[in-house]
Amino acid sequence: MKDWRNRKSTYIEGIVITACVICLILGIIFDIQVHFGIVIHYVENLEDYSLTLLQIQAAVSTLTLSIIALITGYASETYMGISLTKFYLFIRPKVLKQDRIVFCALLLLLANSIMHLWGHYNVVIFIFVATFFLIFITNLSWRDQIIRKKRRYFRNL
Repeated sequence: MKDWRNRKSTYIEGIVITACVICLILGIIFDIQVHFGIVIHYVENLEDYSLTLLQIQAAVSTLTLSIIALITGYASETYMGISLTKFYLFIRPKVLKQDRIVFCALLLLLANSIMHLWGHYNVVIFIFVATFFLIFITNLSWRDQIIRKKRRYFRNL
């Protein structure tokens, strides 16, 4: 059973990484199409829409960073000498550890602002979607930790 949980975690991480890469590739493809005059859907004021997405991404990325910093500094519950928060954030995930997720979110924010300055608005939209995939995996790991704590609590009753 534990082997399945490890494979499931790695499988979900692989799906999120693949989805992020697909988003980036789609954004580049759609921007190349716009460069050659192929427009699938015309949006007026795309610059304003792109700037709004950039602002939302900046707020959510920094909020995720601050929440992780607050939670890791506050939680002190340990199991066999290992902090549970440290385990769920840094040891358990195979590839997408929380420090890597925060680094990638901030790197995507920087890339998004550069793409907005250069006028590649389709890439901005798809980087925004990729950032939300990263935030989804962050919330998924915390959801697993909360469910396990509740199960352990009700077993002890």
